Amino acid sequence: MMAHMSNGTIDQKELEQAFNLFNQASAELTRSYSVLTARVAELKGELAEANVALRNELSQKEALSRRLSLLLSSLPAGVLVLDGEGKILDANPAARSALAGVESGGDWAIISQCLEATRTPHEWIDGRGHRYNVMMAALEAAGERVVLINDITEDYAAKEEIDRGQRLLAMGEMTAALAHQIRTPLSTALLYASHLGKDGLESADRQRFAQRLRDRLLHLEGLVSNMLVFVRGEQQDKNVFLVSELFTSVEETMAPHFAERGIKLNISCEGDALLEGSSQSLVGSLTNLLENAAIASSSGKKVQLCASCCDNGIIIRIEDEGCGMSEETLNRLFEPFFTTRANGTGLGLAIVRQVVEIMGGRIEASTVPGQGSTFSIYLPAEKVG
Repeated sequence: MMAHMSNGTIDQKELEQAFNLFNQASAELTRSYSVLTARVAELKGELAEANVALRNELSQKEALSRRLSLLLSSLPAGVLVLDGEGKILDANPAARSALAGVESGGDWAIISQCLEATRTPHEWIDGRGHRYNVMMAALEAAGERVVLINDITEDYAAKEEIDRGQRLLAMGEMTAALAHQIRTPLSTALLYASHLGKDGLESADRQRFAQRLRDRLLHLEGLVSNMLVFVRGEQQDKNVFLVSELFTSVEETMAPHFAERGIKLNISCEGDALLEGSSQSLVGSLTNLLENAAIASSSGKKVQLCASCCDNGIIIRIEDEGCGMSEETLNRLFEPFFTTRANGTGLGLAIVRQVVEIMGGRIEASTVPGQGSTFSIYLPAEKVG
């Protein structure tokens, strides 16, 4: 602002005002400059700290990168990184030594053609007989994947050797148990055979000894047959059948035996269903369970055979009001050659479980000593109606 001039002279008051305004503006500029200088100094300090932190972070990442690189190089498992088209971006030494043709730019689809899938998921075998566990996962980067290749050849060989030893051990135990089971009826059969060879034997005694010899031989035949069924572990007559048809066959077989013992057999089927497997084997299994229930029950008691549909198939239950079982018996119930009967083979329930498992199901048992036992069979089935 300029001071006005009156008659060629400067207005002193206006001049003072102009100087005052100038001084105020100058002081304001000085203060702003001081604040700006202080802020610049702060920013320089912050920038220096940020640069130090950045250098430290970069140094740490470089160290981490070196450690990861060293780790991948030392890792016994092969690691591949693939791009979205399946081309190899990177591979560690273990991957290069495991599979031929592994190099940057290589095509994983072509390399993997030398591997043949086994029955075990994610397990592959190459032309040299080496076995690999191959797993693949997606990375965060668009389309990129990581492939982990683990050579399990030695582990597989060790497992095979362990399995072989276990099979031999089981075979030895089964052979010893079978020999023990055969010894008693065989000795009895030999005794009856020796009686038949005596001179002057009465006709009635000869027939009696012959019948007992035949019974012992049939017992031996049944034992060997059960053993073969258990060892074979398969069902020859696989077919599709209704649960109601299964129950009809079982009732026709078992109803007379229950009537003779004075035990009531109740059979009910709540909802029919189609089963796939061996109807003959399953009839035999239910017959075996019902026979056990009858032996455990006294005259006047009842045994229930029932079926009901569930979400995953069908449940077949056999309940009795017999003497029940001890905890030790319950825990060993399905073991081969375990029996609580003097003339039992110990294979009946083991075969029952085997039949059920081959059909894709499971069997469970529960008991209350002195009150009875329940066997529950869960089978996959297709509901009807």
